[in-house]
Amino acid sequence: MILVEIIKRIKQSLNLRYDYEVAKKLNLSETALSERKRRNSIPTDKLIILCEREAINLDWLLSGKESKNFASIAGKAQSEAADDPKLKKMLDQCRRIYTEGDYRKLASIQSLLDLLDPLVFGKKPD
Repeated sequence: MILVEIIKRIKQSLNLRYDYEVAKKLNLSETALSERKRRNSIPTDKLIILCEREAINLDWLLSGKESKNFASIAGKAQSEAADDPKLKKMLDQCRRIYTEGDYRKLASIQSLLDLLDPLVFGKKPD
């Protein structure tokens, strides 16, 4: 993991242009962020808090690999299964967990969505 790439993804997801804006979002001083960049040291605790607060996918932030988020999958599933009360209830529960922002619960939901992704989007599982 290269901190410069993570900072680039933070800027992309939050529509920021400058490192000082990223430092502010991470609750770091500009000097502290510069030092972190120099050492390629990732402030994991700060990243987790940022992801919870801004609804950013932590896996994507760290790896850069696209992972479908709850909103994109739920929107497609909800439109296709509006008549299924069990699926509607499950989606409502997922939406509640997603909006609560509990990182552990979100990680569980993200794992489930990653498993469902091929089914929802019509791809064959690997």
